[in-house]
Parts: sequence; C-alpha cells; structure tokens
Amino acid sequence: MYRLSVIAAILFLAGLVPWMKAWRRVSGSLSQANTAQVNQAQMLGGLATGIWTGGVFAVALLLVQQWLIISPADSVWRAGVATAAEIPGFSAAGHTLRDLNLSGKRLQDAELRGADLSGVQLRDTDLTNADLRDANLHDAVMYSAKLTGANLHGADLSGAQLQGIDFVKVQVSSVKTFKDAVANYATCWPKGFLKHAKDLGLTAGDLTSHPGRSFGREYPDCN
Repeated sequence: MYRLSVIAAILFLAGLVPWMKAWRRVSGSLSQANTAQVNQAQMLGGLATGIWTGGVFAVALLLVQQWLIISPADSVWRAGVATAAEIPGFSAAGHTLRDLNLSGKRLQDAELRGADLSGVQLRDTDLTNADLRDANLHDAVMYSAKLTGANLHGADLSGAQLQGIDFVKVQVSSVKTFKDAVANYATCWPKGFLKHAKDLGLTAGDLTSHPGRSFGREYPDCN
C-alpha cells in the first residue's frame, strides 16, 4: 500500500507541473493572450490530464494485481483454519475471520487482539487464555465457549450470543459494549458485574431447561 501511495504521489506531481504552466499562460486576461499562448496552454493542460488519467489506470491495475495475489492466499489460509481441530497459539496474522466456523476447536492462547471475528461461529470453542483485546465479536455465536483466562478489554460484543458462558475467570470488566448481546440462565458473571453488563446493553435470553428469560446469574450462585 505504501508503494501505491508513492506512485500515486509521483504521478500527481508529474501532472501538476504542466498544469501549472498552462495555468500561468492563461492566468491573465484571455484577450491579451495570443493564439500561440492559448494553444500551448491547451497542449500543457491536455498533457497534465493525460498523465493523471494514466496514473489512475496504473494505480487501479496495481490494486487489482495485488488483490489477485492476496485473495487466493487468504482463501487457502481460511480453509486451513476451518479444517484444523487444534491450533495452539492461533493468530489471525492480518487475516479476517469474519463468518468462519470455529466451533469446537481448541484455540488456547490465541493471539486475536483487534481481530475481526464478527459473525464467527464459536460454539464450544476453547479460547482459554486468549488475547481478545479490542476484538470485533459483533454477532459472534459463542454458545458455551470456554474463555477462562481470556482478556476481553475493549472488545465489541454487540449482538453476540453469550448463552452458557462462564465469565467468572475472564477479564470482562472493560468490555466495550454488550449492546443486543444475549445471555441466559446458564451464563455466569463475576460477582457484582451483571448490572454493568445490563448498562452496556445486555439482553435476556431463554434456556430450554429453565422457563423464563434471564440475563444470567452471578458467582457463586451459578457454580
């Protein structure tokens, strides 16, 4: 991306020089400019336009080439993650995990700080000691995910399905938002935390084996 920015800047400056010369030639009153000056100004203006147009096409071509290189590699990486059962020390490494199905996988000590996990399936996924700081978990399906020792500082849990999760030994106090996230009777919260979770938008959900809607319970009542 840096190289593309440099190329774009060079082409812009290359076109700016003839454009400025053209502007100087006609900056005075047009009635005072002779035919030769007008023609030269038009020629310089056309040259500047041609350079800028060519620059746009060149940058667009480079972007397409870069996408063609990255896209297959990203697809292979996602396929490998989707089929692996256990990935100790897992890292997104600049890839998006959006909408992947990671249910049931063992991802202990995962390095997912700032990762895009929106819409990801995390049913029964083992994320013990995972670094999920500032992660985007919007609409993630996390039924009964194991988060013991995980760090959720600044994480976006809006719309996430949090049914059956034990948050007692999770760094959850500084979550960014629980807006429209759903908990239920089987969700266990640290003592004194539930009110804060409600203030951040938590929603009560159902549990088949327990009638009525619930935001979950606080430790030690849920253990």
